[in-house]
Amino acid sequence: MSSAPTPTTTLERPRLGPVRSTAVASPTNSRTAPAVAPHGTFESPFSEGCRRFADILVSATALLLLMPVFAVVAVLIRTTSPGPILYRQVRVGQNRRRLSRRAPGDTRGSADRRTRSDRRRSTAYGRPFTIWKFRTMVINAEEYGPQWSSRFDPRITPVGRFLRLTRLDETPQFWNVLTGDMSLIGPRPERPYFVDQFAETIPHYPKRLVVRPGITGQAQVSLAYDASVDDVKRKLDADLDYVRHRSLIHDIRILFRTIGVVLTGKGAA
Repeated sequence: MSSAPTPTTTLERPRLGPVRSTAVASPTNSRTAPAVAPHGTFESPFSEGCRRFADILVSATALLLLMPVFAVVAVLIRTTSPGPILYRQVRVGQNRRRLSRRAPGDTRGSADRRTRSDRRRSTAYGRPFTIWKFRTMVINAEEYGPQWSSRFDPRITPVGRFLRLTRLDETPQFWNVLTGDMSLIGPRPERPYFVDQFAETIPHYPKRLVVRPGITGQAQVSLAYDASVDDVKRKLDADLDYVRHRSLIHDIRILFRTIGVVLTGKGAA
């Protein structure tokens, strides 16, 4: 899959413009978030090792078994719309650095941070990686800049609508799981453009990055597509709840719920 062409633009979300917050940071208006360890969760190394072993086993098996499906999907995409079969996009992954302990409004070191490259600033909240998907939208779908997508976005192709409904568009991400950038279960990875804005305007948003992002997650099987910043906040609550209660048993429950979402076509992407 690494040889697939890269489209000039990609799209994931309906355009809302820059995210702005009118709230003033203070103890009275900050949301309460679950306790999260600075470098991740409180899981034991044994549990983390079991999860990684399961990620490798399941993703490798899925990639082999889905090869015939990949071939059919590739033909459908190629013959129904111009453009590449796959597209890749930079997302923000797990943050292995210690979360900032600075109080809101503390600008110490801000001058030094501003001198860093744009790429460094845009990925300061987590490790950037390249995510893979089957293309579900027309080419140049983001001609006017980063945008959000909705379930009935007119820029989604007919084949792309089916792929999204069945979640087949996400299946190339088993490769991301195999390489260690993602896990089977976890918060969905977001683009640096949106992470920068949400981390500055939504309290505790960076805490969802202390674990590997996932192909599916608690927020995805519980909530619908994001249509507003309030939707992002609701998904953040679900993500933080997952981080706090993260366990192998909880992951298995989410996997079974994901199967139900795929079979019924309900849920979020």
